[in-house]
Amino acid sequence: MRKTSSLRVLTKKSFVCYLAVLLLFWNEMLYPFIHSSLWDTLTEDDGLQAARILIVADPQLIGYQNELPFVGPIARLDSDRYLSLGFFYALRHGRPDLIIFLGDLFDEGVEGSDEEFEWTLERFDKIFASYKSVQKVYVAGDNDIGGEGERVIGWRKDRFARRFPNILSMKDLGLRGVAMDEMNIFNGELRNITVPSGEDKLSIMLSHAPIIRNFGMGARHAADRHSDLILTAHDHTAWSYTRQRSGGSSFERVPIERGTVVEQTIGREQPVLELQSPTCSYRMGVPDMGYGLLTLRRIDDEADGTKLQVQARYTVLWLPGRYPQMCSYLVLVVWLMILAAHRVLYAGLRSIVLTRNKNVKQNIV
Repeated sequence: MRKTSSLRVLTKKSFVCYLAVLLLFWNEMLYPFIHSSLWDTLTEDDGLQAARILIVADPQLIGYQNELPFVGPIARLDSDRYLSLGFFYALRHGRPDLIIFLGDLFDEGVEGSDEEFEWTLERFDKIFASYKSVQKVYVAGDNDIGGEGERVIGWRKDRFARRFPNILSMKDLGLRGVAMDEMNIFNGELRNITVPSGEDKLSIMLSHAPIIRNFGMGARHAADRHSDLILTAHDHTAWSYTRQRSGGSSFERVPIERGTVVEQTIGREQPVLELQSPTCSYRMGVPDMGYGLLTLRRIDDEADGTKLQVQARYTVLWLPGRYPQMCSYLVLVVWLMILAAHRVLYAGLRSIVLTRNKNVKQNIV
């Protein structure tokens, strides 16, 4: 009797509708909120103010050429919403003074047309909308201007630089004396993001692809510039690399996992630190996605400020997995299909039985 009652409850339309609404509310609203509330805040123990930097790596907005015509609009809509929701919570939690986009902003930045580029740019601006007071820096990746499998073309670089201008004041971040540069290891190009100054004593290098582990791929230029902190992406996973300045090309590589906080003092007499941020898109084929959160606090070891160091703390704001959520929707759809098939089959059998009973009665009469 209990089994029959349970089966009736599971096949009721109202129960299935309630379950669908509850699952949708949990996946799309409640779980992301709860998940984000467990992120590390990277609060400074001594109460001193630090510059907060949010790192967005490899969003790779889906384009218009590599998706099936009937799948593309749905894929773009779902991926864009995932990126937008994750960025919203990361922005609210991280309260950044600076947002760094570490390349591969578009998936089809190389093969897409100018019109498709503008369409994707419009979506990008909506997804990653932030406060006007937050400074932004954009680094081009190989999917944006070429470099991996194809050469970097000048007009693509110009288009990217025109659409994503960089205007940065380290002084406003409380990091006077720290310079920021960008390097493309695919063509060896090196450029200044901040205006060079005689006061610069430390250097932060931005690169889409890793530098320390690719020491022989033109990345020696970065080492020659005495880079002290390097921020990279490209592989869709999170790692920290440490290289002793006198150690040549040897380095130490450690994965950055959930709950990990990387802390290190940055200075000319300290080891070079490279932080590689994971992708923030679930479409990159990796199980873990997230946004990097970095705090930098200036330290003057000497009274005259001649010896500058920066205290760096880094963690990843890991995002909920999207494919498990999709699997839950798929299970629900299959369940609904089974229930629908059951009802149709039951109605058909019932009709046959009623027809037979009617014929039997007529024959008896």
